[in-house]
Amino acid sequence: RFWMGAIKDLATMEIQSSNLEKLISQNKSITIQEFMAAGGSYADFKSYDVDHDGKLDVAEFEARFKVETSKLKARTHSASKTAIRTGIVMGLVLFASALAAPALYSVVTGSTLCFHELDHSRYPETCKKGVAALDLIDRHTRSLYRTLKVIASPRNQAGVVNHTDPDCLGTAVTVPGWKMELPKKRLAYCEEDKNGRVDPHCSIPTKGDNTDGIASKLSTILFGILRNNFVYKLTDVSAEWSNPQEAGAILEAASREELKVLELYPWKEMESDEAISRFAFSGIAAHRTVAVEKDPEGIRYKNEWSWMSIFETRPGFEKYGVDVFFDKNANLVKMYWADKGVNVSKGDKDWDHVKWAYKCSVLAGVTVKDHLVGIHFMASNFLTTSSIENLNTHHPIRRLLRPHTFGAIEINLGAVKTLSVENGVAHRASSLSWNGLVHALTASYKLSRYTSMSQT
Repeated sequence: RFWMGAIKDLATMEIQSSNLEKLISQNKSITIQEFMAAGGSYADFKSYDVDHDGKLDVAEFEARFKVETSKLKARTHSASKTAIRTGIVMGLVLFASALAAPALYSVVTGSTLCFHELDHSRYPETCKKGVAALDLIDRHTRSLYRTLKVIASPRNQAGVVNHTDPDCLGTAVTVPGWKMELPKKRLAYCEEDKNGRVDPHCSIPTKGDNTDGIASKLSTILFGILRNNFVYKLTDVSAEWSNPQEAGAILEAASREELKVLELYPWKEMESDEAISRFAFSGIAAHRTVAVEKDPEGIRYKNEWSWMSIFETRPGFEKYGVDVFFDKNANLVKMYWADKGVNVSKGDKDWDHVKWAYKCSVLAGVTVKDHLVGIHFMASNFLTTSSIENLNTHHPIRRLLRPHTFGAIEINLGAVKTLSVENGVAHRASSLSWNGLVHALTASYKLSRYTSMSQT
């Protein structure tokens, strides 16, 4: 487009040049009527009419016109070289894609669990059993797993920065480059008030440090394909592990290297009442545990997730939402099961099932409310956006925040195209319908509010 635009501009100027040369040879000055009759525009005439007397001095005009023509020819020449280079690169990319497509298709759609020789040597039998396990799940989950293993695994990234090397520290983060009002897009859960206005904070920037990079565009295309319901129909498959031991072994072989975590406490099991107490007091749900005062049943602490019970789920699934209650020694004594609207006590036939429902509710609730909305779309988004829009590039607070906000816009946009979209990862991995997920995101935004120190 750039090349064709330059060619068009040059052709227009060549025509004007031919017509104006005749005028120049016949006159010492040119009127606006003569200039426009020769193909020139009123704006051009005004730009050349430095004396503002309604006439162009031929000698001065001829010199300036030659300079402008020369610049345009140089621009056209540069555009031609750019167009040729782009054409060659695109041709090579298409050729390479044609060669790689069968292999890539095999990688994404196959059933191999282990991709590295180290895994095969470490878990030979488990890697074989994992193939059968992958065959039981839906195509989207299988393709997503294999795509991330091939493309996103740190073991496949050459030239990864060694963060323990003092000479490499700080080389990735750049100093702030610009202060500007960022272009933004509305988030899926934004609601209009009665006047048709949307909360201006219910948006996310679309321009960051590397949002125009090839990697960003390719990931958009890739995840667009993965969430395409025609290519990967949303299917809820009922598949069970043979036994917990085999499940643990396969999951470890699949993710040990990529998802290895710092173990602060050995969680040997997650089914007992004690495991639920750890969940609520020192685990993923600890931030929602609050004290209860003067309860006649001796309840001293509660951890509530029944707020999730109003969100629609897909056919075949029960609703999320369980509240758990503990005594003064953090022992689990009672649960409220929102799906059935009943309290469940120890010894009741549904006790173990409701503990499972509680863990599912916590995982989905923390993912949607605390992580996706609270961290990505609010805390990270607000801090990054406000620092770019309000602080100049040399401001000490802007410089201080830079390492903590660098790349945040790209990460948050990634959360948009993978998690908060219909048929995305959060939609498929949870039991929520798309309607239910939108309502959950909306409620999460309304329930999450940051207050000043004086208000706490």
